[in-house]
Amino acid sequence: MENKDGNIFEQIRQVIGENKTENLNILEEQIDVSLQKKYLEFSKENSTEENEDTILERRQQLYDESASEHDIKVLLCQLASIPKVDAYRAIEAFVNYTEGPHLKEWATLALQESRMLLKSNLLDETQVFISTGLGGKNLKLRYFIVLIYKDPESVREVQKQVVQKEFPYILGAYNAEIEDISFDEEYVSITALIPMQVNVNDAIKEAIEECNVMGNFLNDSYIITNVKKFDREEILNHIYNKEDSDQLKSGDEIDETWYN
Repeated sequence: MENKDGNIFEQIRQVIGENKTENLNILEEQIDVSLQKKYLEFSKENSTEENEDTILERRQQLYDESASEHDIKVLLCQLASIPKVDAYRAIEAFVNYTEGPHLKEWATLALQESRMLLKSNLLDETQVFISTGLGGKNLKLRYFIVLIYKDPESVREVQKQVVQKEFPYILGAYNAEIEDISFDEEYVSITALIPMQVNVNDAIKEAIEECNVMGNFLNDSYIITNVKKFDREEILNHIYNKEDSDQLKSGDEIDETWYN
């Protein structure tokens, strides 16, 4: 989760130590935060004292067409609690097999839990799991950023080209990766992978300042989240409807979404 300064790395280092970045595990897939919470709660509620070998013997039940979705979820959670390579491989095979998006995401979370458990046992060191709705890669988290035009009607094509040039350049200096830049009538949306040790706000503000040399067309305020990619209606609500924005700030997403 992000703090108000846009840098969670210092908090994490306090947990794992100064030079233990190899113990960080980031969920790469984009999985809804609410589903991640449900998985954790479900896993705790369905913990079992059943023998590990007995659970492993039942792994083929994942492919039983008569098995309910609930039963499959329970078995995935049970397999994820076993610190054995066979359990990991069983979950991995199911992730590659299942086509239903909901079960695939559930199995992906189980696979991540299993991977962490294996690493923790093999290395005899605590593993730290970092997950956001938008996922990440290596030691970078994925962010959805919305830049707001000061006067949409006066924005010129050359200014859009400045955004396309300056944001990859400025954020690239922070070892960040721009995945997508899209232009709308009222705003610019950007998806980027940004290293955890980077103060995200500083990087974005620097890029906005550089872009504004060409006509001061971007608002100093912007929206950033690692929860999900907002659609156009949600973005316009956040831009123009202060009441809706206040509700979001006080809701469940306060740690992951903020406005500057």
